Amino acid sequence: MAQRMQTGINGLDEILHGGFLYHNSILLKGPPGSGKTTLGIQTIYNGVVQYDDNGIIVLFEQFPQQLYRDLSSYSWDIETQISQKKISLIFARAEELITKKLVSDSPLISRIHDIVMETSAKRIMIDSISHYLHIIKHKMDERDMFLRFINSLKSIGLTPIMTSESTRGEGEFGFEDYLVDCVLKLSSEASMDKTFPMRMIEVKKTRGHDHIRGRHPYKIGPNGVEVFPHQLPDHCDREISEELTLEKVSTGISGLDELLGGGYTRGTAAIVAGMSGT
Repeated sequence: MAQRMQTGINGLDEILHGGFLYHNSILLKGPPGSGKTTLGIQTIYNGVVQYDDNGIIVLFEQFPQQLYRDLSSYSWDIETQISQKKISLIFARAEELITKKLVSDSPLISRIHDIVMETSAKRIMIDSISHYLHIIKHKMDERDMFLRFINSLKSIGLTPIMTSESTRGEGEFGFEDYLVDCVLKLSSEASMDKTFPMRMIEVKKTRGHDHIRGRHPYKIGPNGVEVFPHQLPDHCDREISEELTLEKVSTGISGLDELLGGGYTRGTAAIVAGMSGT
């Protein structure tokens, strides 16, 4: 079994049946405010403090002061990890992603490579690849350039985690969805009573391992993202099924017990329905 890269995020590793695979490319996709950046940085931070995986965070058009301000609401001591060079920060311009010659790496890849050589980083989070896609002028080249960028990160031993803004309609995909190994879709929708947003996460795609399908609620709190899987683990299902029997429980009404073949079945739920006044 391939080694798993655990996120350390409550509920998410359960959905992923243990975590991502190392060297798989991961895309976190969602609208503004859905928590993509939080989830990505949390995966890098947990990698350092829980699994001894040094990491790199690449941010576009953002200043260090803004990052520290945004992360101050979480219970993460990320500044200590940065000072100890366990987490490396790169504040880049989107133009640094472009390779001018086919035989050379982009300026950003060269910077990342130097950090990996110094720190032996295993995880990298890039926020966001939307900047990359916006500056590519030749649509025929964008697939090749993006795939080359992903493969360059993998070739130096990194597991890339990338964020991207959802700009297309429901059910539509960009070329990046097809080129990466895993896609997680995050959403923030109005609840039934419209009093607060309902956040949902769904694993749309994984390569090399299975996952729990469907949409799962999650929240963002002081400790970051926390996911609540919508179904029980397999071992719990087995334990419950082994305990269930066909034992009957009397209703206390002889005629009704006869209709029900001896009464209700233990462990099941029943609904009594009828019109008002009946």
